[in-house]
Formats: sequence, C-alpha cells, structure tokens
Amino acid sequence: MLISLLRASLVCASLLRASLGATLVLAAPLAAAAADADTWTSRWVRTFLDGVSASVVGGDAQVRWGDDDAGPFWYATRTPDGTAYVAFDPQERATRRLFDDAGLRALLSVAPDAALDVQSIDLMTDQAVVFAGGRRAVIDVSGAPTIASIADGPADAVDTPQIVRESFPIANWNRREIPGPDGAAFATLIGDDFGVRRRGATTPAFRTADGAPDHQWHFAGDIWEESGSPWSPDGARIVARRHDMRAVPGVPIVDYLGRRERVDMFKYWARAGEPLPKTQFVIFNAETGAATPAALEGDPDTHDFFIDWSPSGDFFAVLRYARDLSTQTLYFVDAATGAARTVLTDARDDGWVKWPSGPPTLVFLPSGDGFLFRSDADGHFQWRLYALDGALVAKVTHGPFDSGEIIAIDEAGDAVFFLAQSDTTHPYDVHLNRVSLKGEEQRQLTTLRGVHRATASPGAERFVVTHAHLDRPPRTDLLDRDGTIVATLAEASVDAAFRQSWAPPEEFVAKTADGETDVHGLIFKPHDFDPALSYPVIERVYGGMQIPVMKRGYPGDGAGWSGGEYYRMINYLNALGFVVVTMDAPGTPGRGRAFNLATHGDWPNGVIDDHAAALRQIGETRPYMDLARVGVDGNSWGGYIAGRALTDAPDLYRAGALSVPETDLLDHVHWIEWQIGEPDENMAHYEANALSAHVDKIAGDLLILAGASDVNVPVSNTMKLLDALAEADKDYALVFFPGTNHPHQGRGDRYAYAVKRIGAFFRETLGAPQPRD
Repeated sequence: MLISLLRASLVCASLLRASLGATLVLAAPLAAAAADADTWTSRWVRTFLDGVSASVVGGDAQVRWGDDDAGPFWYATRTPDGTAYVAFDPQERATRRLFDDAGLRALLSVAPDAALDVQSIDLMTDQAVVFAGGRRAVIDVSGAPTIASIADGPADAVDTPQIVRESFPIANWNRREIPGPDGAAFATLIGDDFGVRRRGATTPAFRTADGAPDHQWHFAGDIWEESGSPWSPDGARIVARRHDMRAVPGVPIVDYLGRRERVDMFKYWARAGEPLPKTQFVIFNAETGAATPAALEGDPDTHDFFIDWSPSGDFFAVLRYARDLSTQTLYFVDAATGAARTVLTDARDDGWVKWPSGPPTLVFLPSGDGFLFRSDADGHFQWRLYALDGALVAKVTHGPFDSGEIIAIDEAGDAVFFLAQSDTTHPYDVHLNRVSLKGEEQRQLTTLRGVHRATASPGAERFVVTHAHLDRPPRTDLLDRDGTIVATLAEASVDAAFRQSWAPPEEFVAKTADGETDVHGLIFKPHDFDPALSYPVIERVYGGMQIPVMKRGYPGDGAGWSGGEYYRMINYLNALGFVVVTMDAPGTPGRGRAFNLATHGDWPNGVIDDHAAALRQIGETRPYMDLARVGVDGNSWGGYIAGRALTDAPDLYRAGALSVPETDLLDHVHWIEWQIGEPDENMAHYEANALSAHVDKIAGDLLILAGASDVNVPVSNTMKLLDALAEADKDYALVFFPGTNHPHQGRGDRYAYAVKRIGAFFRETLGAPQPRD
C-alpha cells in the first residue's frame, strides 16, 4: 500500500471523478456552481472551503454602550450584505437599524470598496461620525440616515490606526497603531523605533532613535500574554518594550523566489536551549517623549510581560516568568520613577504555573483598591482577591472547573461576572457566571450548551452575550444580571444548502489507556451518512499542551472564540466520505491542572496510547467505523503527534498527513522547554523523541507538508525527517511551499492546494465508503 512521491504528485481529476464525482457536489451544493467537479482543482477546493465560511454569517455583535445602563446603545453585526449598525432601546426592548455599509457608501458617494470608519454613534443626539474617502461626515440617524454635515478631513492613513510593522512572518500577527484613551494620539512604530503620532499627523510627535533590527522597540504587550492598553488611563504616559535579540542565534528564512536567493534572520524568539531575548520596559511622557526605564532587577533569563495599568495610573503591573514557567512573579512599577516592587510570587514544583497566554492573569478592581489574580494552585484555574500589598483577601471563584476571563466587576453590587467551563458534564462548554467578591453565591447564568462570550454595560446591569454550539449557529442575546434573556439582538444567517450538508457531530466520552480517565471527543459524519456502510476514519489531532483540539462552536462562522473556522477542513473531509474524529486526551488544557500536566516532563510518551485506546473503544460500538482503515492528520504539534501515531500504533493508524510538523525537539522554539525541560537537563529525552529515531517503525503511508519560511517550526525539522526517511528506506509524499510560513494560508492559495493534496492522499490510501459485510 506504500505510496510513491511521484504517484502522490499525480493524484488528480481522474481518481476523483471515478470515486467521488457527484457525491462531493451533493455534499457541498454551495460550491457546485463555482466549478465543474470534473476539473477538481485547488481553486475548486478553495471555493468549497470559502463556501463553508460564507454559509454562516453574523449572529455576532460589537457593542458600544451608552453612558449608563438604562439608556440606549448601538452595536455592529455582520449580515450577508455587510456590516449593519443597529440601535437598541432597553425601555422599549426594540431594535432599529441605523444604516449599513452599502447604505453609507451610497449616502457618502464613495466607492463600493472604500474603507469605512464609524468613529462614534451618539444616540442621545442621534448622530454618527463616519470617515470615508478622506472625508468626515456627521450622519443624522434619527430616521432615515441623512448627512448633517460633511467636510474634507484627514486621509484615512493618518486618522485611523495603521499597520506599522509586519512583526512576524506568520499570518495575522501584524502590529497596528494603538489609540490613546481619548483617540487623539496613537502609539506607533517607525522601522525599528517607537513613537507617538497625533491624529491627523503624518509624522510622529516623538520617536526613539536607537532601534536596530536585533534590538527593536515594540509595543508593551507581547504576542503571548493578554495585555491591557500601554496607555495610562489619563493618556499622559505610555509604556513601550525594548526587545534585545542580540544574543539570539535566530532562524534563517531563505527567499527562493527572487532572481537571487536572499537570507533573513528571524530572531524574535530562541530555539530550545538557546539564550532568550531580553525585555526592557520604558515609560514615556506622551507629550515630551521623556523616557524612564523600569527598574526590574533579577535573572535576565526570564519571560517578562506587561499586564496593565492601575486605574489610578500611578503604576502598572508586570509578570515575570522563570524560563521553565515554574514561577511567576508579579511586580508593580512606579510610573514616575520606574521603581519596581515585588507583590507576590506563585511557584510550583510539578510543572508550569500557566501557559503565558490569555485570559489575563490579573484584573484590577475598578476602585484600584486591590486586584484579582488567576491561578490553578488549588487544582483548577480560579480567581483570588488580593490587596495591593499582595495580601490574600478571598478566594473568589471556585469549583472543579477552570475559570477564565473576567467580564465585569461591580464593587458596589458585590459581584464578579466571569466566563468559566463550569458545566462539568460538558467541560469544554464556556458559560457566563457570577460570584460575590467574598466568593459567595456563585452560579452559572447561561444554560444553553456551547461556547459563550460576553460584554457588560457600564454598571454591569446588562450583558450582551454571543453564543454558539455544535448544532446551533451564533446568536447574540441581551441578558440582565441574573441571566434572564431580555432580547435577541442578532442571529446568524445560515445558507439552506449548508444546513442540508452539515451533520452536527456526535459527542462521546471514552477511557484512556489506564481504563479510568475520561476523554471527551467528537465524531463528524458525512452529511449523507448511511449506517449500512463502512467508512474510513481520520483522526484530526493536535495534542499540544496549550490549547484543546476542538471547541464546541458552530462551523463556518469564522469565530476563533468558538472554533468555527477549524471545521472547514473537517467538513471537506466529510464531503470526501470520511468519518472524522477529534479528542482531547491527558496533557491538554481545560480540565484542571492534573489533566493538563499529565504528560509533563515525559511528553509525548503515552499520548498515542490514550488516543488509540479511546478510538478503539468508540469503534467497538460503531460498526460503521472501519478501524482497518484509519488515518491521522495534524498541524504543528498535531503534525508531530500524527507522526507518532504512525510509529507508536502502526497497527491502527495506516496513513498520516503531517502538516508543518515538529520532528526534532531540539530544533523547536524554546516553548518546548515548558513541557519537557531544558535540553541540558533532559537531553536524552530530546534525542529519544525525535521522529527520526522512530521512522523505522512506520508501516503506513506518509504525506508531509511544510513551508520554507516557517519560524515556528524551522524548515530544518522537515529536512531532518526527510533524511531519516531516506536512510530507513521509507517512501513518503511531500508538499513543500517556498515563501510560506507556519499556516499554509500564509501565501496566496497554498492552503487550498494543501487541503486538496491531503484529501487526495487519504482517498488513495484509505479508500471510499464501502458496503459492510
């Protein structure tokens, strides 16, 4: 059954016409009109994937509250025709559309593709301020929108926040200017330097002059920690970050597509065991540019994150993590002097204190009299209340589940509103909860299954909550503080053809290899599923320690918070006739510290044992799943875990598609140290768990997909694996993209090409649905 590189390269329309033809068109009627299925190409696949995304529109709401809880507010929501701006009157419980994108462009006589910037809508005076086509317009929205005034204004490029640095060769990590509290100025980046630009100006009011490619100025917030605004509440000061990368060897990125090769060095982060970049925070006077360095002393081999300003603006918070994340230390930095004092320290001896990403670890009380700090020291992430001197006041949230983002704190009403995975029966659902600052009267406010996000009115009397579930597209409701639904503000528009082609997945619970631990997962079936058939199975894996593989949202809505975008490829694999399975085994987050750290220090050993045990269990009671034809597909860590599936359970996993896979743990970003320690301390583990050390055990078919400009997983990982496969005389298929980074979406339409090749690979190696014996 081994597949040669040449044969994989030539999989094309003839195979697909014979094996799937009209079935795929039936499964995806959205794409049928875009191209003849007989010309099954990357463009056709892109049309399919885009069709899934375009099938579910709206249901969300970006809210702009009024000055008080009782007054009207407005929100923006997506519709099939573009963004609509809607007013809501809480007294009448009535919505009124103010205008939409198309109407604004027609009213202002600007081109259909002109950028629109709705700066504000004041429902007390029934006016909206809009910038478009280099003009500033005031729109009367008391009835049908009319122009109250219009005048030439600053060009969009100087009046709105602009992208000022392509910080990373990774999609969607560009840096945009950060507006100050009153919107009159922007924190900006100029080359390698930092500055402040006034609204309407083309040059900065001040800028640094000592930035260099390997010693750059950055905004205060890093790519990891969920930081607040770098601007002080009064706009008088702003924090910036100097990122010293001079000791970091860097990752070479070779541009092969020009007339001559060009080599750049990416140095923002280090590889395992290498020196880390160093951070220096500097406080600038926003008017004069006078600089005051933060005096943070201690071990420079750390990760330092700006968190937020205090409500008074007298100081700001910084979190410093030990290199292995076993300790986090909270500092308060004086805004006037830069002096830093230690507030509290959170240390563990069994692994990291947290993965340095959202939700925020610290939230100040609105009064400034204390702060809430998130920690899993008691086994699950929960919020604790501290005084400003670091004294513990109360354990606020509690329960056998992880609590997440704080939505609002009402000190006068003694209430904290927060998101949490509080339904322990369905631990990956996310709900809005309420508890007192003393930790009393905690209860879950939302009851519908799925993933919820929320925003609060100024006094936390009302909440706009957007939610979705596997069988329910996004919807936005207005809730009171007790969780009662006051009104529905927006509901997603779902294409009828997509409803017919989407079968909500089946949720399951199975046991891991120990026979005791529960694993939660999902089974996605083709829309025209026939229980009398035997279906090939693909497991989509990730297996990383920082995120679960699948959230419980709805496909096609494009919302990262609900996981909707991730369903596009699964929907495509379903359309090809595969049953797709996803699960989160021990070693992944969302179910408490013990579950998350189950593989700490020894990862990935045992991971595939758990996945294989659960897959076999669910297959025993589902005869339509053909466990003699199982494939595995994954990206990044998922690519590595997919490779380990082929080596650790070759009797179960017969084919694997490894996209941008880590293959050599020593050749990975230093994040791997947080899971298995530094190389000097655990070198034997690093070496023993390189994929190259296991390729002799591969018995199934192998497809590898990689990009030459990857800085998360340097392309050297792929090269080492290819060399080991040749040494072991193992055949493989390869899809390699020059100029493309970690996500295949990074350049042009390479993602669609990759998906096409993955689908064709699994069709060839696992086959099509068959009648059962």
